[in-house]
Amino acid sequence: MIGFIKKDLHHWLVNLNYNMISLFIITLALFMFTGNNFLIVMAPAYIGMNVLRSPLRDYYRGWDKFALSTPLDRDTLAKSKYILYFFIIIASAIIFTILSYFLDIILEKLLLNYRGNNMLDTLSLVSTSFVMNFLSGAIVFPGYYKLNPEKISVIQSASYTVIAIINYLIIVLIRDKNFEILVPYLVIMVFASIIIYTFSWFITKSIVNNKEYA
Repeated sequence: MIGFIKKDLHHWLVNLNYNMISLFIITLALFMFTGNNFLIVMAPAYIGMNVLRSPLRDYYRGWDKFALSTPLDRDTLAKSKYILYFFIIIASAIIFTILSYFLDIILEKLLLNYRGNNMLDTLSLVSTSFVMNFLSGAIVFPGYYKLNPEKISVIQSASYTVIAIINYLIIVLIRDKNFEILVPYLVIMVFASIIIYTFSWFITKSIVNNKEYA
């Protein structure tokens, strides 16, 4: 399994420079509308997207069939993607949250009217990022192995948007109506999304172990 993780990690690292440049350009373009909030919410998704789409790459390059010729369990290749995606999302969320914090400090000194995020704002953004990424992963990974991989790419893009919007609207509603339960909600949703993501692995495992390859 380590070999499969290294394979996807190598491809992720090869594309990292391109992803970071694109992310920098997008952040600058959206800065007037979102500040650096984009970094906390969307950067982990943008960085992790390469791993989330790796089953499609394996489908075209025959890695899924090659994995069956090894003495490893049939689900090893899929398991490696779940593990790598989990740690990339966690690591990138931490890194970009810290980066956003220091950017707020710098921008508050440079721009008179700029106000950075407070602790609750940051927690809301981090929670939204985790919920969006892990729930999307929970939907997309099983979909890649069950459905036509080309079709699931559309679902992937839609899942990010729908999940993020729904979670954001719930946060706004709670802040307006029942503020004291906001922090518990944010924490619970993070853990719930991780649990659902873990549960989806067992669905994917069942799909892969029962799948017939032509």
